[in-house]
Amino acid sequence: MTIETPRGVVLSGTMIDPVDSRDAAVLFSHTFLADRRSSAFFDDIARAFRGAGYATLAFDYSGHGRSGDEIITLSTMVEDLRAASGWLADQGHPRQIVHAHEFGATVALEARPPSAVTYILSSPALGPLSYDWTTIFSEVQLSDLERYGTTTIPDDSPSVRRHFTISKQTLADLSMADAEKLLTGLEVPTLITHDAADEETGLLDLTRAAFPRRRRCARRAWSGRAGGCPGRAQMGAQARTWTAAEGPGAQVGAGFTTDGGTITPEDRARTWGPGSAHMDRSRRTGHARGGPAARTWRPCRGDRARRMLDW
Repeated sequence: MTIETPRGVVLSGTMIDPVDSRDAAVLFSHTFLADRRSSAFFDDIARAFRGAGYATLAFDYSGHGRSGDEIITLSTMVEDLRAASGWLADQGHPRQIVHAHEFGATVALEARPPSAVTYILSSPALGPLSYDWTTIFSEVQLSDLERYGTTTIPDDSPSVRRHFTISKQTLADLSMADAEKLLTGLEVPTLITHDAADEETGLLDLTRAAFPRRRRCARRAWSGRAGGCPGRAQMGAQARTWTAAEGPGAQVGAGFTTDGGTITPEDRARTWGPGSAHMDRSRRTGHARGGPAARTWRPCRGDRARRMLDW
C-alpha cells in the first residue's frame, strides 16, 4: 500500500489487518538508514501483535526503502509519521501503539500523532550525542557536505534502494536531540527499553539523565528472564508484555502471548504491580543472560512533569 504525504512524496508500507482486529493498531517507526523491516526486528514483533488481534502498519520513511526519494531529515520523517498515522486512523484504527526504534523514537516523540495512545521506544537517544564524522563518512562525502550541503550513502542492505541522501541538517538532527523538548507534555504511557549495547554507546546514560531519581509517580517495568535469547528478542517480549498491560488491547480482556507464555488479565495486575519488577540486560546480538533494561513513564494526576523510576 502507499500513502501520500502533504508535500507529495509517496510512502510505501505494509498494512496487515487480522480478521479479529478491532479499532487498535501498531504503527512502526524505523530508524535512520533502515526500512520497514528493521532487519526483521519489526517483522517478528508485528507477527506477535497480529496474533493478539492488532492490525499492524510498517512503512518506509521517505528516502528509505521503497518510498519516494528525499533528503533525509527529522522534519520530513515527522511529516511522514503523521501522514502514516492519519492514514491508519482513516482505515478504522484511531487507537494506535507507536513502536519506534532508535532514531525512529526521536521522530515519534517529535511527531506526537494524535491517535497515539501509548509509545514503545527501544534504544532511543534522549539527549545529544557526539560523533566523529570522519570515522563514519569518507573524505569525498564530507567534502560534498561542505561544498554542496548534501551527500549520498550507498545502501548495502538487501533493500531495493541504492543509496540514501543526507544533508548537514541530517547530522544535526542525529546528534542534537533535546530531551526536554522531546518529553515535555508527554501525556500517554510510554515504555523505554535499552540493552547492553546501549550502555556502551551512552544511550542508557542519556535516558538516566532525562529521568533523574527525584522524579515521582514512577512504576517499574517487568523484564522476563529467558536465558540464551538475544537482546532484540527480549526487547520484543517486553514490548508485547507492556502492550498487554497498557495498550488498547488491555481493555479487551484476552490473554496476550509473549516469549514467556500467555499473559492473562490476572497476570497483568500481578506483573505490573508496584515492586514486582526485576531488571536485566542482554546484548542486541549474540547470546546473553537475560533481557534488556526497561523503564516506564506514566502521567500522574497533579504532576505533569517527566517521571521515572528511581534508578
